[in-house]
Order: sequence, then C-alpha cells, then structure tokens
Amino acid sequence: MRRNASPRHLRTGLRRVLTTALLTALAVGTVGSVGTAGAQAQDLWHSDRRADVLKFPDSAQSTDQGIPAPERANGDLTRVHVVHGAHRISVRARFTDLRRVTATTGIIVRLQTNAGVRRNVLVLGTGSAQPGHHSVAFMAERQHCQVRQSLSYRENLMRVSFPRSCARDPRWVRVGIGSVTVDDIEDESSYLYLDDGFLGGAVGENLHLSRRVYAA
Repeated sequence: MRRNASPRHLRTGLRRVLTTALLTALAVGTVGSVGTAGAQAQDLWHSDRRADVLKFPDSAQSTDQGIPAPERANGDLTRVHVVHGAHRISVRARFTDLRRVTATTGIIVRLQTNAGVRRNVLVLGTGSAQPGHHSVAFMAERQHCQVRQSLSYRENLMRVSFPRSCARDPRWVRVGIGSVTVDDIEDESSYLYLDDGFLGGAVGENLHLSRRVYAA
C-alpha cells in the first residue's frame, strides 16, 4: 500500500506552487470572476461538518496524523456547490471564516470524469488587499485552461470555474474539494491546516469525491 503523502512534502510543494501562482498573478495583472450558471445546469449541494479542520505539524509523516483543531475557523469549509453546466464546470466553497493571512489560504478541487479523466485545480488567496488581486488559480494538468475564480473575504466565499473542454467534455463528473491554510509558510513551527469538504473530521490520501454530477 502506498504511504500517504507527507505534510512536509505538501508544505514544500505548496511553497513552490504559491510562488508560481503569485508570479502568474503579477504577470496577468487581473483576476477573473465566475459567471452565474445557466438554468439548464445540473448541480450538487453539500454541507460539510463545522469545526472539523485538522492541523499537521511539520514533523508529521502521514495524513492520518492530523490533530483536530476545532478552534480553527479560517479555512473551515461549510458548504460546497458544484454546477455542471452546458459549457463550464463551477465550484463554490463557503467557509466559517476566510481571512487574509501572510502565507496562503486556498482550495484544491479534484475532478474525475466518466471517461477516467482526472484534473486538479488550485485556487490561492494572494493576501493582497488590492481590488481584483485577491486570488489566483490554475489547472495542474492543463496550464492554458481558462480557469476563472473569485475570492470574497467579506462573504467567506471562493468560486472557481473552467470549461468542460478542459476535462474532455464529460458526461458526468465527481468532485472533491479541500482547503489548505498556512499562517507562515517559511516557519517550520507553523501548522498546515487541512479540511476535506466531503469528509467530515478526516483527511485521506486523496480528496473524497462527491456523487456523480451530470452535464446539463
């Protein structure tokens, strides 16, 4: 059996991803927003358990070594809405609280289709107070995919969407979503906080997937 990914490796990977994302944001200069889904879209609503964030010290070696952090409101997923529209796939994530921190607040969206296509989309809060520069996003497997996102600290809400063509126009999708927050990514004593939006109080090797959401 393959051992679960180490949060130490996640921290290293996240630092590299964050740097790339911030450079992309500076190069692009603007951040897109997610449009409203059409009336024909098929969707899924899911409520996640509150106060179920887990924290991982830098010394942790596997995802089953998470420590419950019920006091952690920042990044605590509470509601997920997936829309599989005629042209785009959209995900809305609502939190107990969403704060601008010195390191990062982000979500990872995992997608699996009826044809076995897998995609991973990352949305990161940049920590910037400038309008239109709150977040950046990209698809790991398709760097040129037109990913749109928005982040509202006032509404405790993140949105992300991308064309169905980026996942080869699937008949249905299953979606996983997880939040990642780090207060100080350079400080080894700083905890890595994780919350799986479809798996209350636990974090597995991979994000837990939703039921099938069919295309409009």
